[in-house]
Amino acid sequence: MRGFTSENVPRFFDIYEFELRKVNYPVHWIFNVDETGISAVQHRHSKVVSMRGKKEVASNIGSFVACMNATGIYFHH
Repeated sequence: MRGFTSENVPRFFDIYEFELRKVNYPVHWIFNVDETGISAVQHRHSKVVSMRGKKEVASNIGSFVACMNATGIYFHH
């Protein structure tokens, strides 16, 4: 299955429901997790100064991870 197309979404939920019924976890044990990258620099092109020949230059991008369940319990990092 590649991507959430209109054909794949029902298939995903069919598989998810089947697996969920197998384990029979209570709702407060099931979390949705999402990670996103956060840039700490402005969204405009700027000049970068680096050593000649250097292939990689560090960037100021961090990540944010959030988890939440159906009962409203959440945590983030």
